Amino acid sequence: MAAKQVSNRALVVEGARGSMSVAGPDFRRYGGHTTCFSVEVSPGHHLVFDCGTGLQNLQKRLPPGEPREFTVFLTHYHWDHIQGLPMFSALNDPRNRFTFHGPGHEKRPVQDLLGGVLRPPWFPVTLDERPAGIVYRDLEGPIEVGGLLITPIPLRHPQGCVGYRVDGERSVMIATDHEAGDAGVDEHLAGVAGGVDVVLHDGQYTEEEYRIGRQGWGHSTWVGAVDAAVAAGAGRLVVTSHDPTRSDDEVDEIVKQARGRFPLTSAAHPGMRIPL
Repeated sequence: MAAKQVSNRALVVEGARGSMSVAGPDFRRYGGHTTCFSVEVSPGHHLVFDCGTGLQNLQKRLPPGEPREFTVFLTHYHWDHIQGLPMFSALNDPRNRFTFHGPGHEKRPVQDLLGGVLRPPWFPVTLDERPAGIVYRDLEGPIEVGGLLITPIPLRHPQGCVGYRVDGERSVMIATDHEAGDAGVDEHLAGVAGGVDVVLHDGQYTEEEYRIGRQGWGHSTWVGAVDAAVAAGAGRLVVTSHDPTRSDDEVDEIVKQARGRFPLTSAAHPGMRIPL
């Protein structure tokens, strides 16, 4: 018998900061944790997109003493997207099960890419030495998980990156680290994201910041995020991957400007729920 799906299912923003985690009074509303999103697809089964430091917010909500399953989809392997994984306590419970899906890089599969850095001298314990059961899967798609259909799509980012369209009763396109501006890539993204309810899109820079030295860094401006939502015919835009220097008030200003072109725009923050 299939596991019962969780009612009021939603994609939860655990962390929305780009590049590096930050702390302090200027970052309270939009948070300082790096990228991580989660969905409880059925009781005890968590779908996770990226393992930035925001993974700690998910950890805090997990009741102790219950076995759990985690199906993880990684967009890429830059530090800010895997930095929460070494300290994720669920890896220490032998009753828990993890399945990691991720893109290859230079003919190296996800197991080698994660194992190559989550080991001494960068961390004292390897993933294979953790008590939880772990399985690694090369990224293929579309893939069905707990009643949701996950469709990967290549994005424009140094060393490569993938986004994910997630379809349930509603739909979300996750494009956390994407530099808009390549016509072919942007058109393909718009095609896969066509008619999506929500586009969750990189909007790390202002237009001025991008022009004065951030081209080729793998991130979009808020204008690029708006253009992606319009091209996809999306119902709503959520800007994410906030620059680590961007204060709450400055994020508010980006949202204000974006709403001038796409009224249903907001900014990702920890605890935000996007219905699925």
